[in-house]
Amino acid sequence: MKTPFCKIQNNRIKAPIGPWEAVACTDDGTTVVAAEYGGGGGSMFISTNTGDSWTQLEAPIVNGWQGIACSTDGTTIIVSGNDYVTGHNTVYISEDTGETWVKAAPPAQPVWNAVACSADASNILLAGNTIFSLQEPGLPPPAVPSPTLNIGHTASAFNVSWLVPSTGFVLEETFDLANGNWTNAPSESTLYLTNLNYQWTAPPSQKNAFFRLRQQ
Repeated sequence: MKTPFCKIQNNRIKAPIGPWEAVACTDDGTTVVAAEYGGGGGSMFISTNTGDSWTQLEAPIVNGWQGIACSTDGTTIIVSGNDYVTGHNTVYISEDTGETWVKAAPPAQPVWNAVACSADASNILLAGNTIFSLQEPGLPPPAVPSPTLNIGHTASAFNVSWLVPSTGFVLEETFDLANGNWTNAPSESTLYLTNLNYQWTAPPSQKNAFFRLRQQ
């Protein structure tokens, strides 16, 4: 079943006056980041309460932001565009929710029209006349993702989950940390697109165990 789109009025989301060119949000929609086009001065704003209030980020002032993306937890923000004053393409990355910014050095393009990233922002894609990834020469290499395991339980079972990284991981278990005998979990993990988490549910016969993720 398709969900219909609806127009969001200014009295529904109290966003500053644009013109807005790009917007992104975290997986739960709580944190929203938005970038203005040249007519608005190239500013960026962030909301941490689903758009009820906004704060202008101390971000580089560029006259032509055209794309913005963020990790699912909102920690990493990537913004792309073109400074029409200097004529140079521009890409900036923040890894602390917009507090500080580092200028990236992607290959020369007339303009970067769009940007996208994986859930943990370890893989970034830029679109201009062609598409480049963060692993291309000229851009800093991404940090190796290190997702955190979370354990939950119900009355009848428990589960282990972790945020989707761009690099594959395998869930392993052991019943004795001293012997170092780690084996794959006995069943496949399930990907839940609603929160971008993998989850493994223990079978009823599961004994007490230790778990870890091994990078493939």
